[in-house]
Amino acid sequence: MLAVLIDVSTVAATVLAVVVVVVGSLRWVRSRAASTWRRTIQKSLRGTRHVDPDRLKAMRERAVGHGSLDRDAAQEVSDILGLFRHAPSFLVGHGPDAALLPTEAGAVRDAYRRYAATLSRRGSHPWGDHQIALARDVAEVVQSAIDGVPSGDPGPPDADPTVLTLVGTGFRLDLVRTPGPCDVAVAYRAAPHPESESAVDQPPAVLGRSYDGWLPWLTGTRLETDATNGRPRLHLAFSQTTYYRFRGINAARLARWGDEPTALPDTGLLTLSCTPVDSGGHLLLSRRDERLEHRPGAVSAFATGNLDLRARRKVGHDFDPLGLPDPLRAIAREVREETGTPVSHTDVHAVGLAQVWSHHDRGTWVLSCTTQLSTPWQDVVARFRQGDPVEGSWEVGQDLLVLDLPEDVPGAAAVVHGLATAPDVVPHVVADVVAIAVSRGVDRGELGEAVLARTGHDDSAALRAALIEVPIERPFARRRT
Repeated sequence: MLAVLIDVSTVAATVLAVVVVVVGSLRWVRSRAASTWRRTIQKSLRGTRHVDPDRLKAMRERAVGHGSLDRDAAQEVSDILGLFRHAPSFLVGHGPDAALLPTEAGAVRDAYRRYAATLSRRGSHPWGDHQIALARDVAEVVQSAIDGVPSGDPGPPDADPTVLTLVGTGFRLDLVRTPGPCDVAVAYRAAPHPESESAVDQPPAVLGRSYDGWLPWLTGTRLETDATNGRPRLHLAFSQTTYYRFRGINAARLARWGDEPTALPDTGLLTLSCTPVDSGGHLLLSRRDERLEHRPGAVSAFATGNLDLRARRKVGHDFDPLGLPDPLRAIAREVREETGTPVSHTDVHAVGLAQVWSHHDRGTWVLSCTTQLSTPWQDVVARFRQGDPVEGSWEVGQDLLVLDLPEDVPGAAAVVHGLATAPDVVPHVVADVVAIAVSRGVDRGELGEAVLARTGHDDSAALRAALIEVPIERPFARRRT
């Protein structure tokens, strides 16, 4: 019996010794990493403009303290954006909306690289390996932001980047100049926007499928050229809000600005819209389900939705490999969920950006996207059966709408004006159609003038002539013969 007790106590002592060694090793590794973090990253950030020292200290505690194994590059970059008193939207730039000048950003990038290199020389450790990978990812994000900024001061931005305002039935739509099909870059601060913080939650009257998710609140946009490949890109800066807060903001904005504001607010919810083009060049639209709370039965884009800023169980996440929110991944997911059409985010392209003022959207931004399908619309009809009946296909009504958009300016203008003035078309459709027309080579200025010149015309006949409405095959429904 005594021998057994001695054996048990020996095992216990051994386990305790191992725990002490592991815990002590982790503390020692963290302590050395914290010292290195101060000498490299903290030093580089302290040398930039307008940094709050208390926020920088808190960032260091999050970076190397408890819970740091859960951090990714997106959280680290979000913390950098939160260091500055002037609340910048972009990580790098020349103006007051940026946290770092390009030279300052270069120093921060180099600091993260030195931090990773120093930890790497100390050997492998699970916590240290995570810090090394994180630092390298952050350096990559910072370098990507630098690549989109001109080397010299570009001067003041255009006074009015909006080139076309359309007033439709129940909405105003401001279409912003974009370079056509382009990449999308993101600057994300994981904190509620001040307007969101002051809003009052407004849950839907009918709860049913309501979900108070975390959504992007757009705070800035910038057109860039990626210096590494020459590709145009649309840089979107956003913080976050919730769906219920968004509804509260809508109510507050209506009380403040009414139905017809002279100018739209700079910030707003960012939503996503996709209108694909089939192999025959037709634009594919859909109808909203008759049971939806907002705009039931209205003509909508092929798929619409939101970028989820928090991962949801059993739902594909909307983040890139570095942990940054990815609008193109999000809308590709929405297309698959709502329509069953297999689309990869690598095949989806942003083509336009617009802002909507309507009963349901008080300053909401719409990122218009498209994708080229390899099949005709007849094949798309059957794919609707493969939509996700839990997550998305319940939003889609009974019909697919096939739009044959004219290539000439007068014909395209008549269709656009017909869509804008129709009583059952959501503004996202108009934004998508204009963006795709411009991407095809139609001059934006000429199209805008032609649409405005049709004010007062009845273009419903032109719209009917360009549209074909086809019943779709919904999940679980009997196949039509």
